[in-house]
Amino acid sequence: MKKFQVGYGDLLTMEGIKTTFRKFKNEITNNEEVMFRLKTSLKMTTIPIFSFLILGMLLNIMMKMDVYFFQANSVAGIAGFSEIFYDYFFDKLSHFVPYIAALIIFVNILALYISDIMLRPFRNIGDYCEQKLSKKEDKDFSYDTDFFTDLRLLTRFADFFFSIIESRKDDQKLDPVEIPTAFTKVHKPIFESSFFIHYGLSIAISFLAVTATIYAFCLSLNDGIISLAQKTLPYNEKINFFLEQQSTILDDIILIVLASHIVLYIILALNLYSRVSIPAFGIFSTMRAFLKGNHDARVHLIGHTYVRPQCRKLNKYLDHLQTKYSKK
Repeated sequence: MKKFQVGYGDLLTMEGIKTTFRKFKNEITNNEEVMFRLKTSLKMTTIPIFSFLILGMLLNIMMKMDVYFFQANSVAGIAGFSEIFYDYFFDKLSHFVPYIAALIIFVNILALYISDIMLRPFRNIGDYCEQKLSKKEDKDFSYDTDFFTDLRLLTRFADFFFSIIESRKDDQKLDPVEIPTAFTKVHKPIFESSFFIHYGLSIAISFLAVTATIYAFCLSLNDGIISLAQKTLPYNEKINFFLEQQSTILDDIILIVLASHIVLYIILALNLYSRVSIPAFGIFSTMRAFLKGNHDARVHLIGHTYVRPQCRKLNKYLDHLQTKYSKK
C-alpha cells in the first residue's frame, strides 16, 4: 500500500486512519461535556424528526382514503392507479426534502448552542477557580456573570462567594459569614424562570420553522390533490364538497403534529432543567456551607459527570482556601 507523509511525521495508512479514528472517538466519548452537548443535540433534533414521522403516517392514511375515493368515482379502470397516484405526489413534494434537511441541521445547531449555554455557569466557576490556583494568576481576572444567564441562583451566589473570599484574602482566618436571607431559605433546586424563558425563545424559533415547513408541505399536498382531481374526475358537487372538506382534515393533522411537537419539547425542557438544576444546587449548597464555617465542605455529585471537571476545580480551590487559612 502506498504511504503518504502527513504533517506530524507519521505515515498515513489504512491502519493509521483506523487508529486515528479510534483515538478521536475515545476523546469524544471520554469528554463528558462533549457527550452532554451531543446527547442534548440528539434529543432536540429527534423531536422534529418524530413530528415529521407522525405527519407522514397521518398523511399516508389520508392519501389511502383519497386513492379509494378516486377509484370509486372515475378511475377504477386505470391499471396501477395507486402507484401512479403516489408517484405523482412523491415527485411533487420531493423538492421539500432539502428544506426539511436544512431545518434538521438548523435545529441541531440550535441544540448545541442551548447545551453550551446550560454548561456556561459551571464553566465560568471552574475557569475562575483554575485561574486563581494558577501560578500565572492574572491580577485583573475576576468572576463575571453573564447579563442573561440561565441559573441565576448559582451565578448570583457564586459572585457573592468569590467576592467574600477576595475581600478577606489578607485576613488571618476566615470567620463564618452571614448569608443573605434570599439564600438561606433555599433548601432544594428552585424554579429558574430565566432558564425557561431562554429555552422557550430558542424553541419558539424551532417551532415556527417546523410550523412553516409543515404548513407549506400540507398546502402543496392539498393543492396537488385538487389539481389531480380536476384532471381525472368529472365535475360533481359531491366531489367538490369532499375535496373542500379535506382541507379541514389537513388542518386537524397539522394541529395534532404541532401539539405533539410542543408537548415533547416541554418534556425535554423539564428533563434538561433537572440535569443542570441539581448540580447547580449541589455547588450552591457547598459554597454556602463553606462560608458558614464548614471548611470541609466539598462538592460530591452522584452522576452528572458532565460537570465533574468543573466540580474538581472548585474542590481544589476549596482545598487551597482551607490549607491557606489553617496555616495562618
